[in-house]
Amino acid sequence: WSWKCSRELRGDVERASRVWSQDQQGGLRVLGQLRPLGRMQWHRYEDLVDSPEHTLQQICADLEVSYDPDMLNFHQAERAQVHAQASQTWANVSRPVMKGNHGKWRGQLSEDELIVIEWRCGAMMDSFGYERALPPISDSQGQAALDRIQPLERHEKADYAQVPEEEQRQRARAAKHWASLAARVHKT
Repeated sequence: WSWKCSRELRGDVERASRVWSQDQQGGLRVLGQLRPLGRMQWHRYEDLVDSPEHTLQQICADLEVSYDPDMLNFHQAERAQVHAQASQTWANVSRPVMKGNHGKWRGQLSEDELIVIEWRCGAMMDSFGYERALPPISDSQGQAALDRIQPLERHEKADYAQVPEEEQRQRARAAKHWASLAARVHKT
């Protein structure tokens, strides 16, 4: 839902579900490589926004760093304000953690969009403990829904051109970095 609402992120549900699926698969590969070494833990965004202090304490313990309640005041830092002003996508960085800020997509997307998301991402949703909105989707149902939404997909959004060039470069570097990391982990 956030991706679809974004005036800057290219694509809509088709691209968002594809990217989310690829990102999670890459994350699971990294987790599989690093967990046996005791170097990686998994934390869900939903847990962070529902219980920020408790989740942040767990993260700090995993990293073997001291928890400081002031960490939850990240939004007051000058750096957060600068990032928030850089693009609409980062506007929430200047706000405190927004408790319960998840799951909005369930009531906002069309049935075809939900079908595509759960068709592409359902197995990973299950493994992460996410509740599905629909019963399991067959390949024929998923492909039919994808065929219906693809013509509506906004591949270019007007405000993307307004994203500062430095932000565009940072996004491109980050995408290359994650792709490179995923490729290295996949080989091992």
